[in-house]
Amino acid sequence: MKAFVTGGTGFIGGAVVRKLVEAGHQVRVLVRPKADTRQIDGLPVERVVGSLEDVESLRRGMEGCDWVFHLAALYSFWGYRWEDFYRVNVEGTRRVLEVARDMGIQRIVHTSSIAALGVNPDRTPANEDTPTSLEDKIGFYQRSKFLGQQVALEFAR
Repeated sequence: MKAFVTGGTGFIGGAVVRKLVEAGHQVRVLVRPKADTRQIDGLPVERVVGSLEDVESLRRGMEGCDWVFHLAALYSFWGYRWEDFYRVNVEGTRRVLEVARDMGIQRIVHTSSIAALGVNPDRTPANEDTPTSLEDKIGFYQRSKFLGQQVALEFAR
């Protein structure tokens, strides 16, 4: 299997890339210019320089792939505006899913965030079915991840 991974230079994405490589899959990773690549350095992966905003880099990355793992996100407590979070976490997710659909990718794995889940009143563990809404989310990151997950759910339906 050949997989394309967004967010592969991040903590969780790097772990996904390593597991895919260990399982014998061919892996291609989207790498932003000037990204810290320590998570994938030394791994036998193909790098595609680009971003979630660059449709052509997404197409290059997905060309010939069977699966797409979308883990890329903007995560920060400060230094960014709402527009930055929305552009990456919502529009970027939509763009990845649209390109994958248009290219006939067999399987897409979208990794969201605990920030997109609801909280049970009794504090038992939440899951994707735990009720929540945008109004429940605090801060730009949580709100954008919630909206990005809604985009992924729309595509899944």
